[in-house]
Amino acid sequence: MRQFTFLSLALAGFSTVTNAFQVIGTDFSTVVSQQLFSDGKTLYLGDYTLLGNSEAAPVDLDDSVATAWVATPVATDDTTPTWSGLYLAVPSSTDVGYSAVLLDPSADLSNYWHEFYVYNPIILVQTDSVGLQDYWYAVKSGIDGVWKLEWQNSGDDATRIQLRKSS
Repeated sequence: MRQFTFLSLALAGFSTVTNAFQVIGTDFSTVVSQQLFSDGKTLYLGDYTLLGNSEAAPVDLDDSVATAWVATPVATDDTTPTWSGLYLAVPSSTDVGYSAVLLDPSADLSNYWHEFYVYNPIILVQTDSVGLQDYWYAVKSGIDGVWKLEWQNSGDDATRIQLRKSS
């Protein structure tokens, strides 16, 4: 079983997992080196403590369940989230928005893609129509130091990023 944590190189020392990821992008210097975290629903980049939510915590992703990546919160001194065992998913249509989310594996996943692959070291999503794609975006959340991780959002407030395996 391999576990994944979306951490930048600068934060890799804070995790006990062996595989880390980094966020890169053009004109994105304020978000590079930000940690992936969740409140059990939405995925964010930045400092989880700024969200002010007791369910927010850094995320470990386990890829041992076929091609789905199962999210588990990383327990910290100040948080003990109640969520665990959720699938990482991205919207397959804009009908459900743009946010990358965590979903219960028994939920209706028909509006989401949840198959992820690592290729040279880019994180790709398996889509129905085109195949493997890399359309990650970050959008400011309204909280300074926190960005939402989104999929295929090409709006003016969205910044194109790339998730890469860093080790």
